[in-house]
Amino acid sequence: MANNALKKPTASDIENMGDKIGNSLIEAQCALYALTAIHEVSKKNPSLDRGLPLLTQIIWRALFDRLYIKIGTVIEQSEKAANLQNLKKIAVQYVAEDQEALTFLFDLPTTNEK
Repeated sequence: MANNALKKPTASDIENMGDKIGNSLIEAQCALYALTAIHEVSKKNPSLDRGLPLLTQIIWRALFDRLYIKIGTVIEQSEKAANLQNLKKIAVQYVAEDQEALTFLFDLPTTNEK
């Protein structure tokens, strides 16, 4: 595990982490859309909720859990997770030796500017 921490990230590592984060956000958005649809249908036809309250509740909770987990995955702080903090960290490590790339990414003043 220590070897992975010392390994310089590659463009592929950054792309893979970006894909994982993107997939998590897409899945969160799908869960949110489904929750919204259930809510709208329930408002327009309350008899559906009254007819199958347990089923509606189970589906609602499962979708909400999915939404919560996917958003949590993106914002969590653990070392090995595909999250925004780690994406930033490996992107900085990737370009650490390239001053021009760092300047572009973070709008840092170059050494020639005063």
